[in-house]
Amino acid sequence: MARRKKSEAPPPGAFVPAPPSDTQEVLRLFVIAARAVSARPDKLAEIEAALERATRGLLPPESLAVEECRRLWRYFRRAAESPKPSLRLEAGRAIYRDLEALGQRLDLPPLQPWDKLPLGLVAQVDDDEDSSPTDVDLEGVRRRARRRRAKGGKAGRLRPEEVADLLRLLGREELERVLAERVGQGFMGRGEGQLVVHWLARGEKLAHDDEALREILGRLGDWLVET
Repeated sequence: MARRKKSEAPPPGAFVPAPPSDTQEVLRLFVIAARAVSARPDKLAEIEAALERATRGLLPPESLAVEECRRLWRYFRRAAESPKPSLRLEAGRAIYRDLEALGQRLDLPPLQPWDKLPLGLVAQVDDDEDSSPTDVDLEGVRRRARRRRAKGGKAGRLRPEEVADLLRLLGREELERVLAERVGQGFMGRGEGQLVVHWLARGEKLAHDDEALREILGRLGDWLVET
């Protein structure tokens, strides 16, 4: 989750999150959302929409955590719509306990205590990073790729799924330009470039037995993290 540039706390109910980068941040995102709704129940729909935007398009294991958090959220929202503040508060504490239990099952660090959680979240990107997928250029993608590898990619490499996730941050024209350059440099074949472009455009998940595509994405991942 991107850090704020300044240390001031956001106003109660403000909720503009960045996409979570790991499973721990998925849980933290939902528990802060619950805290924000408890403070400003009138912003329930707005906060839910922000949650949807921030968690859309994630890959396993983060996407699996999102599914479980959404299941717990459905129980929370019923009470969150109540006009009784005491009921809303108890609902918030209940989803906190459920998310804490989920984190324990996933062997994650404990969540911040409920009473210490902020009443809102406004994540701002660092000066060198733009969180808007439509505005990320190649250098922005490469910076993100290096950060992901630094977090511990398998055998020092990015997983093909991670590479696909990063390439999707590029616009279609930018993606085609980047791959055309790789073709021109002999890094990959024209057919390989077209395969990647068309597969990404379809938004499909990477199959376990799609060895050709996995091999191409693996090479692209190695290239992205080159200095």
